[in-house]
Amino acid sequence: MVTREKDLLMISYFNLSRVVKRFRVGMVVPFLIIFLLLNSPLVAQKADIKLSLEPEKREYQIGDRIVMKFLLEYPGEWKVIEPAAFDSIGKAGLEYLTTDTLQNIEKEGRIVKHFNWAFSGFDSLDVKVPALEWRFVKGIDTLVQKTGPFEIKIRPVPVDTTKEISDVKPPERIPWGWEEYAILFGGLLLVALLAWLIYRRFKKKPVEEVKEPEPVKILTNFDKALAKLEEIDRKGYLAEGKYKEHFSEVSDTVRWYFEIEYRFPSLELTTRETIRELTKKGFPQEVVAGADDFLTRADMVKFAKYEPAEVEQANYTASAAALLGSCDKRSANV
Repeated sequence: MVTREKDLLMISYFNLSRVVKRFRVGMVVPFLIIFLLLNSPLVAQKADIKLSLEPEKREYQIGDRIVMKFLLEYPGEWKVIEPAAFDSIGKAGLEYLTTDTLQNIEKEGRIVKHFNWAFSGFDSLDVKVPALEWRFVKGIDTLVQKTGPFEIKIRPVPVDTTKEISDVKPPERIPWGWEEYAILFGGLLLVALLAWLIYRRFKKKPVEEVKEPEPVKILTNFDKALAKLEEIDRKGYLAEGKYKEHFSEVSDTVRWYFEIEYRFPSLELTTRETIRELTKKGFPQEVVAGADDFLTRADMVKFAKYEPAEVEQANYTASAAALLGSCDKRSANV
């Protein structure tokens, strides 16, 4: 009797366990389906973004030009938050040299940036470049993409110790021949003839009063930039409704001034990188903030993310002139 009761109890426990398991599976599957449906658009959008940073080679010699190939392609409706890539690579032991722009365009609603970053290393070491994180923001959605970490080896230039060190030979004096003397005396006779002809030409000519030429004004880079702005206004872009072209050429003139006057490639850099360079140059914070606002507005207009009002369009050249005036070395304490 006791054994029968135990068997019935075991059968009841087994049936209860099957019911609980079915209930758990029935609850988990809907939640799993909802989670996948909510996240599938972000997964698809993340696949639509291409990001890579790779070195041209894995091993270099001290003093070589180290080239890293950077590629970024993403939909234009996303706003990009870039990392301090040059600072991170610099902390790894490399010194930044230049940026070669291979492609920086917007085509069919997609932004394509393709650069070659050049660095150099002056010591034998293993450079470990960490993963760099780019963030893409659209509304409430945020995507994160990272480059893969990699390592570059820098080694000293090999020295051939098998070759012997030889003494430098003393210079040998080549004796002159008749050709050398003929060239010398011929040249002296030619000079004497020219001097005699000049003397005959000008000996009886009355002395004329020589008027001093008016001093020519030497244009500074600031003056040249203002002249460029005036030329842009004469093109009449705003009268034709071409405010994108107007904003683009005005902002490029300001970047040209930064590049010529302060020696950094602003035309090839992003707005973030340009602002970082101005900060390094020691500009006052209000000047850096003004430059940031000015260039950011131009970027938004060029990429069709912002349509300025008519008053802002008309005052954009004046804003550029005011920004150049605050950055002019004759007035700015830089």
